Amino acid sequence: MDYDFYRAELPGNLSYSLTATALLSNNGRQTLYSQPITVVTPGSFPDGRFDFDEEYDYFRKTGRLVLNLPWDTVGVEVEAVAVNGGSQASQHRVLVDVVLVDYHLLMDQSPESFAPRSALDPAEISGCQGAAVTLCYPRYRAWLIPEEVDVPPQWTTHFQVAGRLKFEFGDRSEHPGVATNWGNQTGPDYTIDRAKQTDPNLAPPGSTGKVDALTTTADVREATLVVTSEDYGGVGFLYASMTIDGLAEDIWAKVGDDGEALLPLDTNGNGIADGWEKSVNGGQLITDINADAEPPQGSFYTGDALSVHDEYRGFHFLESATQTKWTRTDPFGTRDVFYYADKNDFASALQNILAQQPVGITYRRVNPQQAVGKDKILDRNQLDRNSVIGDREAHALKLIDKRLGKEGMYKILGEAKGGDQKNPTNNGFPVFIDHAAIQTTPGLPVAVGLAQVIAHEAGHKFHRTHPVRTQPSICCTRIERPNNLNDIGLGQWVLDPNHKTVLVRLRFYQYSGERIAERAVVAGQPKNKAKSVRKAKNTTLTDGEGTHAVFRVEFTDTVQPANEIWVEVQQQKIMDWTAYLPLQTAGQWSFSDLDSGVLCVRIQCQQ
Repeated sequence: MDYDFYRAELPGNLSYSLTATALLSNNGRQTLYSQPITVVTPGSFPDGRFDFDEEYDYFRKTGRLVLNLPWDTVGVEVEAVAVNGGSQASQHRVLVDVVLVDYHLLMDQSPESFAPRSALDPAEISGCQGAAVTLCYPRYRAWLIPEEVDVPPQWTTHFQVAGRLKFEFGDRSEHPGVATNWGNQTGPDYTIDRAKQTDPNLAPPGSTGKVDALTTTADVREATLVVTSEDYGGVGFLYASMTIDGLAEDIWAKVGDDGEALLPLDTNGNGIADGWEKSVNGGQLITDINADAEPPQGSFYTGDALSVHDEYRGFHFLESATQTKWTRTDPFGTRDVFYYADKNDFASALQNILAQQPVGITYRRVNPQQAVGKDKILDRNQLDRNSVIGDREAHALKLIDKRLGKEGMYKILGEAKGGDQKNPTNNGFPVFIDHAAIQTTPGLPVAVGLAQVIAHEAGHKFHRTHPVRTQPSICCTRIERPNNLNDIGLGQWVLDPNHKTVLVRLRFYQYSGERIAERAVVAGQPKNKAKSVRKAKNTTLTDGEGTHAVFRVEFTDTVQPANEIWVEVQQQKIMDWTAYLPLQTAGQWSFSDLDSGVLCVRIQCQQ
């Protein structure tokens, strides 16, 4: 609502009979005001305000004339007649020139660069200092302003129109927690903290307490409110209004073409600051905040199970083993994988091989609370447990030290829980790493062996299996035992009468006097372990790289004739069923082209 004010000059030390008349659009006239006044000092005429209203009523407040104008008013005439002893002194009859001044109450809009941070998050306190303080404590100034008008030069001061200025919130979000993976706070995401105010008319020094609205303690022409942002994704509306004595209605601030400040500036109403959207989306606003389509950068699958809004609200992670930080991630850049390592050795080992793979994944370490919330081994609380949009699940990669024992005749160095060999998935269950067993296993330097085991087990969480012999089918066709075992081909296998032993051709390599063969697995029976693997009698065996022979593989349980046998081959890559020992440095390890092209870090993969 706009209000018009005027000011005029009259000789001082005289009493006047003051009349105000509205000039109407039909050439008519209407008296609005007729009362005596006294001007004590020269040149001062009471400030006045005209409210364009259909009502005609008028009233006078000391030191100020307030008039409500008919809706068809086209002008105003004010006549002051000096009065002497009750009779008019015509020589002091003055037709006052009226200067109409259109006044507005304006308020700052949030700048496009404002993307909220949490002022209450210990991980981000340092981010609320210096130039970044306005990201945690944005400021909003409201002020009365007249339109520019031509006024006589002797009128050197603005009209002293003032009132009680009030700031108050409209709707505000109350997101769970503070960031996508941290906090359990409840309540509004924006507050007014009296202790943070810098304007003494809003909160005198020493004031405390949080409020939803704040009014100046005196009549003012402007004031600046400090708002506290308590969440990284909060949204809300802020209003300002002014109450002026003698005015029937409050003046409400304009913010551009609207009546509220947006917290933050969010012109498409999707709950994300426009400036951040443009910064990650090539200067364009984002249409789908539930999208999850980071380009795979060499992988067939996109996304990381985190929505655009989740990545905007951000995550706690460990900048070092003990230092927690917060960050927003890029929903259109690399895929993000957060990992928990209960030993520092695991974190450095992950960086030595896994993080070096050129597959468009960024790894960030988290602590147990940031990863799962409760029990670090069994709890599957989601990394995005505070998400306010979407229905996906994102889980941290959890690396837990645990003694694993043996599988048949081999020590188990690592194990990815929560999936099977045929359908591994990143479902929140941990990866167990037997740190002690790796340290006592000959063949690889400990640091390289640890890094290779972690990369391998993480590969299972990313939906990769051990490579298997694929010709002529998944692996092999069951045949009856031939007279000459050398006739068993690479795609065939034989079930012995005891139903616990199979004959199958395996490739092998020699390392330090040990023959390390490919592995035969009974499909669909993950607990049916191989107890022994030995070369079958009377079959050809030629030592050396890349050779193969028929082996007898004895299992712990009965093998049914209908079961498939998989042969897990060795490609000298990360996903081999056991480490290829001649690769003695971390730089020699990588995913195969096939594996790196289909790594998927979600529970459900999408193209």
